[in-house]
Amino acid sequence: MKHVVPATLLFCLMALANTAQSQNTYPREKFPTTFSGNSTTSEDLGSWTASKTGNSIVQVSTSQYYSSPSSLSMGITDDADMTHTSTVTSPVIDLSAISCSNTNRDVIVKFKIYFSEINNSSEFGLTVNASKNASPSWSSVYNKTGTQLRSLYAAGTWYDVTINLGNQYRTANFRLQFVSNKTGTGNENNVIWIDDVIVLDPMIPDFSATPTYTDNGTAGISAGDVYKYANVASYPEAIYAEVKIESMVNATLDNIDNNSADVGVAQRFQPRIAPSPQTMSTTQEGYIQFVITFKSVATNSVVNMTNLRYRHFDIDGNTGTGFTFRETSWITGSNSILVNNPSDLDDGGTISSGGYSWRKALGETSEHDGITTDNDVYYTATFNSAYEIRIRLGYLFTSTGGSTTIGAREYASEFGCFTISNSVPLPITLINFSGSLHNKTVSLNWETENQVNFDHFEIERSSDGKNYTTIGTRAAQTAGNGSLYYLFNDDLTTASGTAFYYRLKMVDADGSFKYSSVILIRRDQAAITGIMMNPNPVVSGMATARFSSSVAGIAEFRVTDMSGKMILQQQNKIYEGTNSVTINNIDRLQPGLYLLQMTNGEERSVIKFSVGR
Repeated sequence: MKHVVPATLLFCLMALANTAQSQNTYPREKFPTTFSGNSTTSEDLGSWTASKTGNSIVQVSTSQYYSSPSSLSMGITDDADMTHTSTVTSPVIDLSAISCSNTNRDVIVKFKIYFSEINNSSEFGLTVNASKNASPSWSSVYNKTGTQLRSLYAAGTWYDVTINLGNQYRTANFRLQFVSNKTGTGNENNVIWIDDVIVLDPMIPDFSATPTYTDNGTAGISAGDVYKYANVASYPEAIYAEVKIESMVNATLDNIDNNSADVGVAQRFQPRIAPSPQTMSTTQEGYIQFVITFKSVATNSVVNMTNLRYRHFDIDGNTGTGFTFRETSWITGSNSILVNNPSDLDDGGTISSGGYSWRKALGETSEHDGITTDNDVYYTATFNSAYEIRIRLGYLFTSTGGSTTIGAREYASEFGCFTISNSVPLPITLINFSGSLHNKTVSLNWETENQVNFDHFEIERSSDGKNYTTIGTRAAQTAGNGSLYYLFNDDLTTASGTAFYYRLKMVDADGSFKYSSVILIRRDQAAITGIMMNPNPVVSGMATARFSSSVAGIAEFRVTDMSGKMILQQQNKIYEGTNSVTINNIDRLQPGLYLLQMTNGEERSVIKFSVGR
């Protein structure tokens, strides 16, 4: 995506099309600014049409608008004794290709409405018609007289109008029509404005609400911040979404969700992301990692969705002398990706990072104008079962001797239809995960609670931190909500290498799973002097303390700022020899310098580490 590109945009129509088993979003209609109501003949407005009789008004104007640079004005000016009508009709919209299993739900139409003048209320009205036929047979779905309009809305203020249509309109030939009319005598001005028209499905998460900062303190844009979107879906129950910025790696977030008129499409999630630093002369890669959690408005509990569709638009970039810049898109937890086989995207493969297995897409190396929906530069993914969606939106700058400066760019993500799963989200809490090396054997220990409908652990090991192999399993212990303890021994007698990465794959009874954080065990003890942090600086929100201990026991870990104020504290069981312990809640720390203190009764070690974006 380019930087903000002004354009004359008005209508935003979201419909469903049978394209690679996913939704298709109609681009917002572009109304020519030269269009005016001086002619009584129909004029083509993009793929919409407009007509009028007499001195009625049908025109696009910049004098009043909600979010677009212009909006549609309809009405009557200074004319007596005649019946006048102005009409605007949409193109055919295909609402038939629903890939969700339950189609017994309404089609919803939303728009913004504004009155600059309402005079003789008995002689002015607004009607919205809908049709499900190829040859339109119109049915009135919203019909208000001037008296009714004046009782509902005050002049000079934008209002939301929502119309719930029956599922009989879920056809391949759906059309929408706005009609303003005047009847009888009277010499008055009556002008109505319409903006931000959307046709949507209530089972498609809609991120058009203004996000609310939910953390304590001052709203910011940094790792750990959480934002809430109210009413992202209304059927089969009211659902809201929480968006957490999990980590920021060589990138900054200029805007959590840009819905500005020139590029914004309200229902999409559109953050503005810039490289850090923005001037680059050597190869550099970065991203912002988001986790989006869906919750019930009624209970505040998580809502597990099945077959949730996700689409990332306009993954492009540019090329200059001695460099290429391409946007990247990472996704984890989906059972399919790149299903529409975009021709200009490269498959970045499967990557293990931050405790998750990601599928990565590399964008095109040339720019597309604006937020394009061209099939060659977007991909779609489907989530089998998920109550939270984790994505990385980022970039890759590759230098062969050149340099460039890249500012904040638009990223555009959109969700598609889903169904509600009867299964419960992964019901387990991993309290801690640690390991120690003694006599060529690694002992892995972990503790859990709230273990309900849980099946088993898969223990995975890697020699490079990227490619993991399952080396054993542990079945779930039978218990209620209390704490449970697990132990797994890994004999390294025949293993080559000196560094070993471990993680847990936690598998629910319905097959859904998630990964633990990663711990690193080294058996080259001569290289270990006291306590060490891996990685340092911390950029992913997760870190491991690695150290040698002369005795087994309980160690206390404290994270303080440089003034000595304690910020984090935890205790872990440690063992004689080399230990690796995950430091919890590092993702809560703001970027800067910190001290990690470890005391086990006999030894005390302190190390300085930094947290980056």
